[in-house]
Amino acid sequence: MTTSMLPVDIMLWHMHFGNHHHTGINEMITQKLVTGLTLESRNHKICEPCLAGKMHANLFTMSNNHMSVPLELVHSDVHDVNHHMFTGYRNWVTFINDYPHYQFVFLIKRKSEVSQAFKNFKAYAETQLGHHIKALCDDKGANTC
Repeated sequence: MTTSMLPVDIMLWHMHFGNHHHTGINEMITQKLVTGLTLESRNHKICEPCLAGKMHANLFTMSNNHMSVPLELVHSDVHDVNHHMFTGYRNWVTFINDYPHYQFVFLIKRKSEVSQAFKNFKAYAETQLGHHIKALCDDKGANTC
């Protein structure tokens, strides 16, 4: 027999099932889709990762200067997922063409791979759009773009 000091509530199963929604967990229990899944309480608490995932954030400040030629200005940002994905990727880098607002995302395992991701983006974008990149703006808090 095993015992646990943790309360067996819906939040514990919510986290164990990769932040699965509470209704789905309750359905698994009532329809007996899994064995051994029990709840001592159905206390719903705020799940911070779920809340953060539902928040809307503007990545870039709005600018009155809009480009009229593809690749005249490209915005870039590196994001950290704060945990390892099962694929090993831990970061992603975005490249957003100011005109016509094409967005490109590259998954990377280490931030040291940003340079290679940019080279791949540059080769692809310049070939597809027929223009050369004139300016690259790193949008980490910079208002200079």
